Amino acid sequence: MILIYLRLITFLNGGAVLPFFSFINRSLQRKIFVYFIVAALFPTAVISISSYLISVDIVKAKVSDSIVESLGYIRNSIENELKQVEQISSYMYISSDIKQILAPDFKENTPASYYAMVKANEAFSLYSIHSRDFSYISSIQVLGENGVNLLYGEEVNHFDRRNLKQLESTSWFREVKKLNGKIYWIGNDANFDSTNSREKNKVLISMARMIKDVNMDDNVGMIYISLDNTVFKEMLGNSTVNSASRIFIIDNHGKTVYAPETPEENESALNLKLIKLQPNKHGYLIDFDRTGVKQLVAYYYISRYDWWVIETIPYHVLVKDNKMIFEITASVFIVCLLLSGLIWYFLSLNIVKPVKQLIETMRSIREDRLPVKSTIRSKDEIGVLSSSYNYMIERIHELFQSVLEEQAMKKDAEYKALQAQINPHFLFNTLNSIRWMALIQKANNIKETIDALGRLLQNSTNKVDPYLTIEEELQNLKDYISIQKMRYKDKFDVQYDVDESLLPCKCIKFLLQPLVENAIFHGIEPKQGFGTILIRIAKDGDRAVFIVRDDGIGMDAHKINELLNMPCENKTGFSGIGIRNVNERVKLTYGDPFGITINSSLQQFTEIMLVLPIQKDSGGA
Repeated sequence: MILIYLRLITFLNGGAVLPFFSFINRSLQRKIFVYFIVAALFPTAVISISSYLISVDIVKAKVSDSIVESLGYIRNSIENELKQVEQISSYMYISSDIKQILAPDFKENTPASYYAMVKANEAFSLYSIHSRDFSYISSIQVLGENGVNLLYGEEVNHFDRRNLKQLESTSWFREVKKLNGKIYWIGNDANFDSTNSREKNKVLISMARMIKDVNMDDNVGMIYISLDNTVFKEMLGNSTVNSASRIFIIDNHGKTVYAPETPEENESALNLKLIKLQPNKHGYLIDFDRTGVKQLVAYYYISRYDWWVIETIPYHVLVKDNKMIFEITASVFIVCLLLSGLIWYFLSLNIVKPVKQLIETMRSIREDRLPVKSTIRSKDEIGVLSSSYNYMIERIHELFQSVLEEQAMKKDAEYKALQAQINPHFLFNTLNSIRWMALIQKANNIKETIDALGRLLQNSTNKVDPYLTIEEELQNLKDYISIQKMRYKDKFDVQYDVDESLLPCKCIKFLLQPLVENAIFHGIEPKQGFGTILIRIAKDGDRAVFIVRDDGIGMDAHKINELLNMPCENKTGFSGIGIRNVNERVKLTYGDPFGITINSSLQQFTEIMLVLPIQKDSGGA
C-alpha cells in the first residue's frame, strides 16, 4: 500500500520523487521517519469512515473478554467452595469409625454397636465445628449397604429417598458407582422435595461418593451431602459488570443450579445446545433471548464438575457509547499525528544510535585486531545483537585459550609417554646383563650388580620430579656402566671429561644412559678387540654440551636416520628407542633448537652430541 502511494506521487510529480527517495536511502533514521509519516497519513481517510465500526467491535471484544475473565474468577470461586465440601466428604470417607458401622457384619442393638455408633457420630462433629463457615450445607447423609443410615442437617427429612437400595435405579447412582469412590456432583438435586420445606422453590445441590471396604475392596455405603444454592447468590451478588447483565449456573444435566430469577424463566432464556457446540470451553457469542432481544452470551466451562457458568447482557448496552468514541477518535487522531511525528523523529534517532555504536565496535576489531566488546546493554533486538556479538568474542577467546591448553596438555602427555618408555627397556637390558653375569661368572659379583641396579631403579621410580642435577645423572650413568662392565668384562673402558661447574645444573632424567647404551651395543660389542668410550660435558655459552664418542664400528647416514626418525623396530633389527626417546623428550621440554646430532664414520667412530640450555632450578630453561 505504501509503494502504491509512492508511485502515485512519482506519477504526479513527473518522477521528482526519485531524488527524494535517494536522499532518504542514505540514512536509516530518515527511512524510519519518512516511512512512518507516509504510513500514518495514508490511512486517515479510511480511519475516519471505519472508526465507528471498529470501535463497536473493540468495545464488544473488551467487554466480552472482561466478562469471560470475570466468569473465570467465578469458576475458580465455585471450585474452591465446592472443594471445601469435598474435604468434608474425604474426612468421612477415610474415617475408620464410619466404616466400622458400615461393615457387612455390623449388628445393631448391641453394646458394641452402640459404642461404634457413638464413635461414628463424632465424625459429624467436623460439620458442627465448621457450621459457621459452611452454613449453606443443608444435610450430610451416610447410607450403608447394611441398612445403617447416618443423617445430619435440617433438610434430611425432605428427601424422597433415603434408602440406598431405592437409589440404585437412578442414573446418577450408577455414575457414582462407576467412579469407584471418587466424587460425583449431582447438581440440581431432583431427589429433594421442597414442597414440605420451610422455603418454597428451594434448590439444593448435592454430591455423592461410594465408600470402599478396606479389606474386601467392595462398596459398603455412600456419602450424600447437599448444600443450598444460596451460596452462589452470596458469591455472585456483586459479580456482574452491568446492572442489566444476569449470571446463570447450569449443572451437568442442563438444569439451572443458580439464576437471578426462577429457574423456569431463565432456562428458556439460554440456548445451552448452541453454547456446547462452540469449539472453545470459554468465550462469548451473540444470541437472542426468548423475547427476541439481541444479547451477548459469555460462558465458561467448569470441567471439574461438568457445569457451565453463563452471563448475559443486552447488546444495545455494549454499543451505546460508540458515537462519543467516534468523535473523540477523530479529534485525538489529528493531535496524535502531530505529536507522533515529533516523537518518532527522536525515537528513530534513538534506534539508530546503538546500531552506529555497534558498527564502530566491529570496525575497531577489523582495524586494531583486538577483541573489543560492545558496551550496549539494552533489552531490545540491538541489545540482543550486542550480547550475541560479545558472546561470540568471548567464545573465540575461550576457544583460543582452550587450544593453547590442549596443546600444552598434549605436549605433557607425550613427554610422560616417552619418559615411561625408558623404564621397561632399561630394566630388560639390565636383567639381561645379570643373566649373562650369572651364567659366565657363576654369581661371584652379583652383589655389586644388584646394588647398582637398585640405585638406578630407586632414582627412576622414587622421584616424581622429572628433573635432576647433572651430577645425579652422571652417577646413574656410572652405575649403569658398572653393570655393563660386569657383562662385557674387559671389552671396553670409559673416560670422563666433565666441567665440574655444570654438575649442580638441572636436566631431565636418563639423558646419557641411552647414548652410552647405543655406544656399547652398536659400536663396541660388534667390534673385534678392545674399545673406548669418551664422555664429555662442557659449556658452550649458555648451553651445556654432552658428547658420547666411541671408537666402534660406526654407522652410515641411513642408519643415523633410522636411529633418530624410524619406528622402534625396523627390518635390520636396529633398535633406536633410546636415542629417539631422548631426542623427542629434549625437544618437547626445551624446544626445537635443542636435541641430538650424530656424526659417524664406518669402522672408525660414532659421536653423539646432545645440547641443552643451562638451568640452575627445576622450572625449565
